[in-house]
Amino acid sequence: MARIAAGMDFGQAVVQQARTQPVDPGAGVAAVANSLERVGAQQAAEGQQIQRQEAALAAQAAREAQQAREQADRGAAIARATAMRDTVGDELDRIGQEVQDGRLPKTDATKVWQERTTKILADNIEGVPEAHRGAVQADIQALTGRLTSKVGDIVRKRDQSDTLSAITQVQEYTQRLAVSEPDKARQLWLATVEQLGPFAGLQPDQIAKAKQGWVEGTAYTRAFTAVNAAKSDNKALAAVERGINENADLDP
Repeated sequence: MARIAAGMDFGQAVVQQARTQPVDPGAGVAAVANSLERVGAQQAAEGQQIQRQEAALAAQAAREAQQAREQADRGAAIARATAMRDTVGDELDRIGQEVQDGRLPKTDATKVWQERTTKILADNIEGVPEAHRGAVQADIQALTGRLTSKVGDIVRKRDQSDTLSAITQVQEYTQRLAVSEPDKARQLWLATVEQLGPFAGLQPDQIAKAKQGWVEGTAYTRAFTAVNAAKSDNKALAAVERGINENADLDP
């Protein structure tokens, strides 16, 4: 009869524990660390990209702001320069009027022009943005320099007016003188208008007309005076009539 070994479990299955590989906890930590490092690097790169974009936008905004400021300053400079140009032009007109009506001596016109235009520039240049002051100042100074010749024209015009006035005075004097001393009066008038006429702005045809007009006018005046003096004496009147008919200065 077979023997059952003592101590053996009969009819019961004995569960044996499975053998497992040992787990290294350090490897999992390293994997997590590597993953976190990759995430951190990615986030850092994204952050840097955002910073670069923000810096680029800020730089563009700064450039646009600078351009806007430059254009605003340029516009302000143009506006101020235009206003000064108008003021300088008005001053030229004012000086011209003052010289012509005698409020400003013609000998002082150039000096007064320089003084007034210098003051216009000094009073307005501070309103020009600093970056454009040099250019605006040079522009206004160049303009006033060019217009100085116009001041000279104003003075010459007043000289012509004064000369014409002198000619008119001589004309009136010689017309009166021609009644008693016709030859002397004629000589004085012709010499005066011939010498001074060009400086009064008279053209050659105007000078010739002024000469002839004076000669004929004074001849008629003398004839009229003689007729009035002789109208009560027929003999004297006849002599006057003969003299009139023989007078080449009278237009028949």
